[in-house]
Amino acid sequence: MLSISSKQHFGQYKNNITNKGAEYISKSILYLNSLTKLNLLLSGTKISNSGAEFISQSIQQLNILTELGVDLSGNKISNVGAEFISKSIQKQNSLKKLSLLLSENNISDYGVDYISKSIQQLISLKQLVLVLSLLFSVNFLY
Repeated sequence: MLSISSKQHFGQYKNNITNKGAEYISKSILYLNSLTKLNLLLSGTKISNSGAEFISQSIQQLNILTELGVDLSGNKISNVGAEFISKSIQKQNSLKKLSLLLSENNISDYGVDYISKSIQQLISLKQLVLVLSLLFSVNFLY
């Protein structure tokens, strides 16, 4: 299992990770093709749609994931980024557990539609946590 976190001690977030940092993380994930569990905790950073695209592209390459946790809450992601994320999710045929936290972004009904259509395709999924509001978003990935 790999967990990558922007979280600091005592629950403080707000690191200065940008789209470039998301690109670096994504490139490193590409080397981990035997990974079955991945948690990306990147809430409260400065990631926007292009960072979401980098992350999504790397997740798409991990085709044996059984557990995936992605916390991109408190960023600058819009419907475009939600579409990238949804494309990476729908490719995960082995996924049994999904936690997706996207609160405090700029995602509207259109972005939620992309995500919900992707989730519908996950026929092996047994557990789902989908958080699109701030309430209850803490510690769902653990």
